[in-house]
Parts: sequence; structure tokens; C-alpha cells
Amino acid sequence: MICPAVLVEVERVLDRPRLRKRVDPGLAQLYMATIRRIAAVVADPVPIGTATRDADDDYLVALAREHGADWIVTGDKDLLEWEDQTPPAITPAAFEEVLTRLGG
Repeated sequence: MICPAVLVEVERVLDRPRLRKRVDPGLAQLYMATIRRIAAVVADPVPIGTATRDADDDYLVALAREHGADWIVTGDKDLLEWEDQTPPAITPAAFEEVLTRLGG
């Protein structure tokens, strides 16, 4: 699942100069269109107050909790190292390992 706030953040990141040097703009647009087509888009979550050391990440925790996510998949250290870990945050590489174990 994904919410409009996450979509905006991903678009903003893809538009950063250092990524625009590495990711073709047309490919970035295709990526965003694909996400919008295949992901379950839900409403932005209700704020939950402070959950992580970076208040800008708290909406991700709220989204995950609101929809019963098993994990928050991220490379963001503020999420990977927050104390509560409900649901737990894991790296993309760790998530790939989980998927591999589940699939085989």
C-alpha cells in the first residue's frame, strides 16, 4: 500500500539533481506510473504524534500501523534505528531475503 504523501516524496527524490544524472526522466515517469497502477493507494494516515527521531518519518509509521503492515521497508536510518519498531523497519536487502525465503 502507498499513500499520496509517499508518492509525492518519491517523486521529489527522483527529481533530485544527483538522481536525475543517473535515472532517465522518462524511466522515472514510467516508474511512478507503474507504482500508481499496481499499488493499493490509500488515504494519507491520521497523524500519530512523535514516533521516530525524524518527525517527517512519523507518517510512514502511522501508515504502516493503520494498515497492519508487517514491515516498513526503508534505507532511512531514522526508521531503521527507532526504538519502538512497531512494525519493524528493514532494509530493502533484508526484505529481498524475506521474499526469497517465502518464495522458495
